[in-house]
Amino acid sequence: MHSKAADSGFSVEASDLSPEKARDVSRTARDGVCLVPQPSASPDDPLNWSLTKKNVIFGTVCLASFAGVASVNVHQLAYIRQASYYHKSPVELSYSIAAGVAGQMGGPLLFVPLSSIIGRSSLIFWSLFGSLASNIWAPLMTGPNDYIPFVMSRMLAGLFGSVPPILATGLIMDLYFLHQRGKAFTVLEVSLLAGAVAAPVFGGFIADTKPWPNVFWWLVAVIAVSIPLAFFFLEETAFRRNEESEPLPQRPSSFMSNRIATFFPGTAVVPRTTFAHVANRYITPLKIGLSPVTMIVGFFVVCIYGFAVGLGIVVSIFLQTPEMVGGYGFTPNQNAEFNFSQWAGLVLCQICGAFLNDRVPLSISRRRGGAWHLEYRLYPIFLVAAASPIGFGIFGAGIEYHLHYMVLALGTFLVIFGACYSTPISVNYIIECFKTSPLEVAVIMNVYRQILALALPFFLFPWEGAVSAGWLFGMMAFFCVFATMLLGVVVWKGPALRRWNLEKDATEDGIKIISSDRSSDTSLNN
Repeated sequence: MHSKAADSGFSVEASDLSPEKARDVSRTARDGVCLVPQPSASPDDPLNWSLTKKNVIFGTVCLASFAGVASVNVHQLAYIRQASYYHKSPVELSYSIAAGVAGQMGGPLLFVPLSSIIGRSSLIFWSLFGSLASNIWAPLMTGPNDYIPFVMSRMLAGLFGSVPPILATGLIMDLYFLHQRGKAFTVLEVSLLAGAVAAPVFGGFIADTKPWPNVFWWLVAVIAVSIPLAFFFLEETAFRRNEESEPLPQRPSSFMSNRIATFFPGTAVVPRTTFAHVANRYITPLKIGLSPVTMIVGFFVVCIYGFAVGLGIVVSIFLQTPEMVGGYGFTPNQNAEFNFSQWAGLVLCQICGAFLNDRVPLSISRRRGGAWHLEYRLYPIFLVAAASPIGFGIFGAGIEYHLHYMVLALGTFLVIFGACYSTPISVNYIIECFKTSPLEVAVIMNVYRQILALALPFFLFPWEGAVSAGWLFGMMAFFCVFATMLLGVVVWKGPALRRWNLEKDATEDGIKIISSDRSSDTSLNN
């Protein structure tokens, strides 16, 4: 695992660089982009691993993340028919999704600090068993009195399924350089929203011809495949980059010994920790979440992502309600076909993210002297800022005036594209504001992402009754516009806002990331 980046023996830790003064660093990738952070000379440094190895590890976690998110709403297009089993209304069945979202919010707060005891890879591995069990439990709850146990299974599915997506953010920071993170966060976000979008589609096709319990079994198979993949490919990615860090235990070189040390239970591959350190990891997300810059960006995520998830939760109710009472009379199969509009949004997001999320910030840095400033990361959002507000407006008008369902599909496409594109950039920015605490940032940003999705099923229909469907989604559009304006304040006054952070942390702000010497050696990891 030797790379040209390691040959130089040159190591600079980003936290050692002054935020106020840009410094040149010697190792560069293509196009004169400096490698930040600089890789060490050690072959154990994850930055020195081959790009193939990095991507296999990351891809395994993305698959586990997809399955974790899919666990929450896999039955979304089936609960119209499922309601008759429990003698409940479709709205009451939608509370089972809210229970899953509650699990997604609470899981990281509960489990992520434990990664400092047993390691990230072990926590991901064992959480998959919890996801597997909860998704086997759910389809067995077919009796008329099984509504509460079914809802509990959905909460546990969210609880365990939330672990891989959160820990994936730490892997991105460990495995990839600054100029690669934008694409990596977009891939992660697409895998998450693919779980939220694809699971109901598959479930809808199945529920149209089979009893509703069958919608869970394909997901059980995906999780069952993820478990051996995690066992064979996941590795602990922590690396000691400065003398202040705790020394890491020597990891076994033989495959089976390494697997045993990593997963059973994992304490052999992470530094020993103290109760005080673990307790502090429960407190740090709160301090980060209450910092001004996080609150502003978090409000943006609440609006852009939360309203999009809320739309996804209720759209099946609008579509599958009989036409005689104002709905569209869709079957689960037709509803699943409608959801391909969301897939189109995901595909466009992936394309735009791959081409823009790193290129735009680096281009701005190059035009302004080559120094990196954290707020450059947010600029790509403004290229698509109008997508979500316009999408909500179109969807609301379609529901209000009962327009053709393709109008609703267009609105849904724009909303999903805007949410999927903007959210990973926002999370990436906040993580880079608190560079040494990526998991804690991911925990609190997950709360911002999910809190509105959790609450909406309980008040969305009363809200609609008070203002009409058109104004319901129209108000969502105005909230998104206001949140985007606040994000502009962060771009304008970001450094001043960051000085008020409750959790002080090192950043890569001010580093010279664009080298004037295009002839420098290139890393294998471009």
